[in-house]
Amino acid sequence: MQKRHYLTLPFSIIILLFSCKPQEAKYQIKTSQYTFNKDSTQKNISPTLAFIEPFRDSLNKNMNLPLVYATQALTKELPEGNLGNYCADASLRQAIIKCNQLNLELPDFCFLNHGGLRAPLPQGIITIGNVFELMPFENELVYLKVSSATVDSILKWIAIKGGAPIAGIKFQINNKKAEQVIIQNQPFKNEVRYKIITSDYLANGGDGLYFLQQEKAISLGIKVRDAFIQDLQNTGSRKDSLAVQKDGRLIKIQ
Repeated sequence: MQKRHYLTLPFSIIILLFSCKPQEAKYQIKTSQYTFNKDSTQKNISPTLAFIEPFRDSLNKNMNLPLVYATQALTKELPEGNLGNYCADASLRQAIIKCNQLNLELPDFCFLNHGGLRAPLPQGIITIGNVFELMPFENELVYLKVSSATVDSILKWIAIKGGAPIAGIKFQINNKKAEQVIIQNQPFKNEVRYKIITSDYLANGGDGLYFLQQEKAISLGIKVRDAFIQDLQNTGSRKDSLAVQKDGRLIKIQ
């Protein structure tokens, strides 16, 4: 019986590992599964796979590097889920570190798009490969300072969507409207400029957020995926397990 080796590689991994210059991907990237057979001849392997083959063992080794132990699976839910909560919290934590380094005012809240999270994180050992499956895109975290009117538009967008990953903010969705908004433990105020963290994809108008295109976005120099990896590594290095619960930050009344 022939021994077979399996390799599932999002195209973004190939870009990350083999390109000289980081590439930004703002659209869905297809994932394919290929079967490698030790006895396969070169003529049966596509040019892309032929290029990957010499690096296959190294890629598998890197993707299998453990980051942390999760006490339960992290899954997508609306209006709130433990996966979305973790991703938003991790993004905000890493953004705060970057803001301190760049001498920026600390951010008030973070929001991401539910659809951008492509896979759950498993119970047990979470690897780098798991995070690539979760976030196969090359988007970066960005910082924006916006008016309360713009924040109100963001909240309306989240309410219409039925929820989104958020951190530093909590509110209720009632009939597709945001109510009882609390930002950094303070009621939402008009005539205040808020500092927010999101992805460059959303800041550039992705997923219908066209009004954000007029805002000035400051790159924090870290990919969304790398923010997750760094945060998971930090938890693992403290010998802590990853445990994330829903905490009522986003409640849908009707």
